[in-house]
Amino acid sequence: MSSTLTADEKALVNGKLHTLGRSTLTGNPAFVCVDLSSSGLDDQSAGVLAKLPHLQNVNIADNNVSNLRPLCGNNAIKVLNVDGNDLDSLDAFAAGGSANGRVGTRTLVVLNASRNRITAMPASDFSCTYLTRLNLAHNQLQRISGLGQLTFLQDLDLSHNALTSTDGLQSVGASLFHLSLAHNKISQIGKQFTGFGYLRDLDLQNNRISNLYYLSHCRRLRSLDIRDNYICGVRQMECVCTHTHTHTHTHTHLSLI
Repeated sequence: MSSTLTADEKALVNGKLHTLGRSTLTGNPAFVCVDLSSSGLDDQSAGVLAKLPHLQNVNIADNNVSNLRPLCGNNAIKVLNVDGNDLDSLDAFAAGGSANGRVGTRTLVVLNASRNRITAMPASDFSCTYLTRLNLAHNQLQRISGLGQLTFLQDLDLSHNALTSTDGLQSVGASLFHLSLAHNKISQIGKQFTGFGYLRDLDLQNNRISNLYYLSHCRRLRSLDIRDNYICGVRQMECVCTHTHTHTHTHTHLSLI
């Protein structure tokens, strides 16, 4: 534990630091994980994270944090859970500017920022180019952007937002295995899906989709949920039935007449 911590900060992290590992900064033994979920953390008390530069796994879920400045410049962090906070932007993960103003540029592989108040993905690309899992569910996103450099992304959850289009997904089509776009306002599946050669699981339930044509290109698809859409006609089902091993959830609000 850092000697620069105040008495209040020591009390806050007491018993919350765990997993003794080796610091990527010094090579010395250090606690590399912290669990401060549901601890009443706010922007002021979250400042303690800036004094723990060795952290590689940070869980601050279910708190009242509205910015991630204390973690900016941390180039050791690999897993970050900020689910259920008050974030309204992803600026801390956007490319451009100094690396000291961003989080986990060269190291972050898992980011969970679901259940916040985020209204937009980065206009420029995400700076954390090694991300493999990204969860932005239950936010207020209206369009998809910023995925251009995420060539290792395998799992993307954009469910429960206000998306109207699949535009912006094309850059991660070659790497994605799992994609959830459930509970949005998407009206059609775009041409991006012609490049989703490795996609295995796709959740589209509760949208406004009426045409499944481009899903016929997803040859490795194994699970598809299209409940509560506007799918109508046998031809639409033929687009997915070409995948003989696909488990398709269709029983709600599906018309084949």
